[in-house]
Amino acid sequence: MWTTPYGLQLQFDWRADGDNSRGMKLYIHLKDKLAVKKKKRWSQIMYMSYILDYAAYYKPLGMESEVIKNEHIRPGIGDSQDNSLRLHAEKPWRGTTGGEQEITIELGETAVSVTGIILQAGVKGERVEKIKVNEGEEIEVPWSTTPPSTPHANSTVTCLLEPSILTKELTVTLLDWTGKDDTPPQQPCLRMEILGHIDASNKPLGMENGDIKDKQIKATPKCCEDNSLRLGATKPWKGNIASSNSEQKISIDLKEKSLVTGIILQAAGENEGRVTKIRVANQVDDDIDRDTYILATDADVKFTPKSANKLLDRAQWDTDVGAVCGRTHCLGNGAMFWLQLFDYAVGHWFQKAANSTFGTVLCCPGCFSVYRCSAIRKCVSTYATKAEKAEDFLMKDMGEDRWLCTLMIERGYRLVYTSIAENSTFVPVSFNDFFNQRRRWGPSTIANQVELMRKWCKVVRNPHVSHLFLLYQTLLFLSFLIGPATAILIAAGGLDFYVSGSFPLEATIAIMSILTFMFGYVCLKCKQETQLKWAKALGAMFGVVMIMTTVALVEKIVITIRTITGSSEGVSPVEVLTQLDTYYFIATIGMFLVAGLIHFRESYCLLHGVLYFFALPTTFIFLNIYGICNITDKSWGTREGKTTDGVKESNKNLFDTIGQKFRNVLGNVQESGGGASFDTEDGRAQNVAAGRNGEATHGRAENSPLLTIKEEKDPGQEESIGGANADTEDGRAQKAADTRNDGAIRRRKNTQMVDPGIKIQNWLQEVVFNGDEYLTVRLSLVLQIMTNRFGTYVVLPHAL
Repeated sequence: MWTTPYGLQLQFDWRADGDNSRGMKLYIHLKDKLAVKKKKRWSQIMYMSYILDYAAYYKPLGMESEVIKNEHIRPGIGDSQDNSLRLHAEKPWRGTTGGEQEITIELGETAVSVTGIILQAGVKGERVEKIKVNEGEEIEVPWSTTPPSTPHANSTVTCLLEPSILTKELTVTLLDWTGKDDTPPQQPCLRMEILGHIDASNKPLGMENGDIKDKQIKATPKCCEDNSLRLGATKPWKGNIASSNSEQKISIDLKEKSLVTGIILQAAGENEGRVTKIRVANQVDDDIDRDTYILATDADVKFTPKSANKLLDRAQWDTDVGAVCGRTHCLGNGAMFWLQLFDYAVGHWFQKAANSTFGTVLCCPGCFSVYRCSAIRKCVSTYATKAEKAEDFLMKDMGEDRWLCTLMIERGYRLVYTSIAENSTFVPVSFNDFFNQRRRWGPSTIANQVELMRKWCKVVRNPHVSHLFLLYQTLLFLSFLIGPATAILIAAGGLDFYVSGSFPLEATIAIMSILTFMFGYVCLKCKQETQLKWAKALGAMFGVVMIMTTVALVEKIVITIRTITGSSEGVSPVEVLTQLDTYYFIATIGMFLVAGLIHFRESYCLLHGVLYFFALPTTFIFLNIYGICNITDKSWGTREGKTTDGVKESNKNLFDTIGQKFRNVLGNVQESGGGASFDTEDGRAQNVAAGRNGEATHGRAENSPLLTIKEEKDPGQEESIGGANADTEDGRAQKAADTRNDGAIRRRKNTQMVDPGIKIQNWLQEVVFNGDEYLTVRLSLVLQIMTNRFGTYVVLPHAL
């Protein structure tokens, strides 16, 4: 566990049962609400700061993963068994009982920046207490000083090196260790990992080895012979003898776009002159941030490592790319899912692809995108500013990923879209959740579009953004403004053709406009629940109108085609103008069909375009009015609400309700060991009470295996907490009393929790939370659930 500027960070080191060489690291960031504000954006800022200031510069270099081979590790004297010096090795390395001992590790042909070393105690708690790295100062290893003073077996500690060491070979000298001065003296025991980063940009570009050809090198005067300007050349290049104020230029065509980070100059000889001052054109500042990326994703998003690599590949092609997003597919069921299936498809086929081709994508969504750390570093200070105005709230807190992308565009970066990096996400399947989600998305999108147009002169300085591209975005913004009126005219025009002019067109438009204004009044005066009911009713009414409009449009298209094909004299310009709306509709259908053929694997999404057309008034009229009237709503929209069995009540459709009723009748909702079920109010109350007293809950949630914790029965206890009396008043009272008397967490079978030498709950309460019992119990339950789920052990590093 580490203390951080934003709270706490838990580092878990999962090892496979019976195979210590396999496992993974898991990091949990706990946000202190007194140090970091609420809202998703502040959590992102917290994590960005961690990546920019720590993770990118303290990467494991390969001791544990065996990237550093055994032949590159020279422990000098002592145990020479392979892998014994590696972090989490089954049998740790042991030196001799002599004086100082050195361990030398070759890091490769390119110099590596070493920023820290992780040391691990032995299986009996043996530890190294003082080291020296290369020729640096002596380092006292910061093992925990909290009682007991001896760290628990296998615990780890990190020594940060300041300043970092740039080297190809690392030498760690052991100066002191536990038992060194005992009689008889003890051997040092050690396992380790090296932290740092490899700056790949320092690789030679090819002057010495000939990758850069002679024809790519232009010098004044010309080179007297080939290869004279190359490092190590037998006969060096010589310039003109001129006055001290004249300049002589050497131009090298690198062919491909490369970032030059340095130049090695070689003197001609002992008696030859040497260059003392140079100027390099197009210099830019750079560091490891350029080659470090953050992959942003949501908890409900599904993707493959191949898709993540596709995002990285696209970002590495061009250092001007600040972020890359992929193709998002929908998961779900029901009518709202079908509607969004078409919406997502055409949004990626047309808008994302067009923006990426003609300029820059305006939003790389946080559900599945890669962001370059150098771009984030230039934006994070502005991104972390408070929302002081109403427009700030819309941009910063209602669509934080879109605002981050706007900041990147303002700073000269290009955002791109690649369709081959695919992912899937669960979309809202209920009408209410869909409206609440889009209520948040809509105003945020418009606010960022207005921001780009407001800063037109600044944004066009971005080499990837032109005046025409911003004009295109302006037209899209205007189309949004006239969207409700367009939907009314389409519905009214189709209905007028359907009734063959028996009802005045003006009256139809007036009635629809009145209903629209009526809905706006309801949204201003009534609660959101009432607003959504009106939206459903009016959406259904207008949906029927759109069905009639669809029939009318199909009939009109058939008539137009017959007129064109049946006329021997052709179609006059007047007839074309009178049928212009029909031609436009035919062209729109053709555009979608061509896009479906190009994306043949996803062409089935076009089938749901019919439903999308029926819902056009709902999404273009009522959704926009609902979003504008609830523009001050700060709720997220899709994360609130009561849940049952982990499913939001609002997300349950008719089939879910019927299925639940059948399960209740058939008795599939069971009680565990006589304890109350999660499906009952008493069960939920009992589980909450049990959680607050530090015990594992015993009700079983059908779809929540992570919440089930099996414990060994305490021999000294008359009856298990989850016994037959758990659902009685006396049983609950006995359970609470037992919980207070037995505050320590009981261990489970096949689970070993490695902590700093004392019971984990006592350690958390006394050391971390300063006696706060409620926070201690909550975090203890999290550790219980996780260790029980994975059936392995947890390594908790000491506080830094």
